[in-house]
Amino acid sequence: MRLPYSTRGMRHMHKFIVLILICFLVSCSTQEERGKYEYRYAYVYNTKPMHWGHGYFKVLVHYRFKFKGDLHQGEYKWNKLSKVHMLPFQEGDSILIKFPADNIDKSEIIRKKGYNTL
Repeated sequence: MRLPYSTRGMRHMHKFIVLILICFLVSCSTQEERGKYEYRYAYVYNTKPMHWGHGYFKVLVHYRFKFKGDLHQGEYKWNKLSKVHMLPFQEGDSILIKFPADNIDKSEIIRKKGYNTL
């Protein structure tokens, strides 16, 4: 006996509704997190390539930035692998960093100044 409606179509509709709800919840949570971070430009004063094997390196970046009139220092381990002649950061680069407003020590690099992505 055949049902008057397609159960296959109903399954697709349920999946679509769940997908829309998930997207909505994710967008709401990321909007809340944006307000909790401070963004600043920083100056790279030292980089240290760390050999990872087979000619690839990760970079430990040391930078300085001003926040509320004080000079702060930070470091960040860039986890993307690159060759030594193509390291993403050099001394003297300007970078955009973010950190929680209540804990300045947990800063991380967002991008190099003037570039969309790294």
